[in-house]
Amino acid sequence: MKFPEDYIKRGDFVLNSGQRSNTHYDVEELITNPFYLEHILKNIPLSTHYVGIASGGAEMALSAHLRNPGSKFSKVKKDKFYGEKPEQGEWTLIDAIVTTGGSLRRARELIGRQPKR
Repeated sequence: MKFPEDYIKRGDFVLNSGQRSNTHYDVEELITNPFYLEHILKNIPLSTHYVGIASGGAEMALSAHLRNPGSKFSKVKKDKFYGEKPEQGEWTLIDAIVTTGGSLRRARELIGRQPKR
């Protein structure tokens, strides 16, 4: 699915990496739309533990966790980990948007292991 144009903002934005961009993909607004949230959740595989990167990734991970009884949920916000650390290989890491991959790398370093997905 192509990212919906209604949720693409144009302007001057500072990314989490510190880099600047003239485009912002507003995932946080997108997931307030039930149609798009349902589409995203259908594409998140079943997992025993979901770890989301704040804030859009954490919201999607929490939604996936709630749809999968018995799974666990944790989150990463800035340089802090909240919740139980997942076991090696049996977890899914979710970020809303990946530009440089810095948030994903920092999350894996905080957790100290690699996700299955």
